This record gives sequence, C-alpha cells and structure tokens, in this order.
Amino acid sequence: SLVVPTYNRGYLLEKPLPRILSFDYTPDEILIVDDGSSDNTKSVADKYHCRYIYLNAPYFRGCSIPKNVGIKNATHDVVMFSEPELFWVTNLCEQYKTYLELDPNKIYSAGTIYSFGPELSTDDVMETFKSHRVYNHREYGHHLENQIMEMTGWQALWSWSIYKEHLLAVGGSDEDMAEYWGWDDTDIGTRLRCYGINQNIQTDVKAIHLYHDKVPQALADKWVIN
Repeated sequence: SLVVPTYNRGYLLEKPLPRILSFDYTPDEILIVDDGSSDNTKSVADKYHCRYIYLNAPYFRGCSIPKNVGIKNATHDVVMFSEPELFWVTNLCEQYKTYLELDPNKIYSAGTIYSFGPELSTDDVMETFKSHRVYNHREYGHHLENQIMEMTGWQALWSWSIYKEHLLAVGGSDEDMAEYWGWDDTDIGTRLRCYGINQNIQTDVKAIHLYHDKVPQALADKWVIN
C-alpha cells in the first residue's frame, strides 16, 4: 500500500502518479490522504484510480494525521510512503519489496534525493533531470538533518517502506508532532529504533523532489527548530 499525504498539491500529483504507474511492478493500491484540500486533488486521484480519503480539516495540520489515516486504511502488509512532489527515478516499489524480502525487520528509505529548483522545467521531468546538473540533497544535506541522524539514527525522509505491523506496534505517527516540520518522522523513527527496527538508507533508491509553493503560513508560523 502506497500512502501519499497531501494538501492542495493536485498540480504536483499530476507528475509522479503516471510515472509510478508506468513501471512493470506497481503498488497494489495508492492511497491519497487529503488533509482538507480545496484544489483539484480529488480529480487527479480519480484520474489515476487511487483510493481517495478526504479529511475535512480547517487547515493543513502536517503529515502525522494523514499518515495515520493511511496506515489504518492500508489493506496490505507492507506500507510505503511518498510525497505529492516526489518523482521516482527508479522503481521504489520494486526496490523496497526486494529489500524487505531480505530483512522484514528494517525500514528502507530512498537514499538519493535530487532537488529541482523553480528554474527547472517539469514539463518532462526525466528529460530535465538528464540534461541538467541537479542538486543531490542527501550528498549535500542540511547540517541540522545530519545532527538528527547522529543523535537518533534517523534522517529526514521523503519516501520509506516498512511492514504495517511495526507501525501499529509503536502507535503510528505522533499527532502531537503535527505542527513541527520533520519532527513527526524523527519521532516515529526514534520509537521504531527503540522497538528494534532500524533505518536503512539505500543509495540506489532514487527520486526527485520537485519544487513546490511554500507551506500555508498558519503551519509555518508554528514550526520550531530548537
């Protein structure tokens, strides 16, 4: 089950969904968990035959709540997460399957994340990727993310996969972390590590983080980096 939390990013979903479905091996289901969008997210989800779950929220509350809804509604044993702005270079679904067959008691995450700036065209993402020098976020990551990795064994994620039973065992994503950027992932990663599930960052699992608009100010005002 592929879970994609989102809010008002229908214009971005139009890019990764056809790419994901173009591979020979695809997710058994794609859950688009919408935290109250007012744009065309539903029509995009319907166009690509995704399961669409709408949460009637007054504003975007971060990813913890949509992730938990996705976990609860996932009908398969393995859950993988992605983002509406994450364009797969390689077939993440097939790669995660291969790694989880080797060791089902680990988290596997994309280890090579390229970033598109606003100046790069997304008309043909792969063509732009092949013809431009693109920033590798993992290689030149933020200092704060590296500190978090050293302290917790957990690095900021864009996509990852794990057996659903492990997520349920630690109670899913802490919804009290919803208002703080990135800390929802750090929290669940830390609890999974205490539970005995470690993160494996695989450099051959590659994706592109497409440029997107700023997050809603109501949420950005509440972000805290201490």
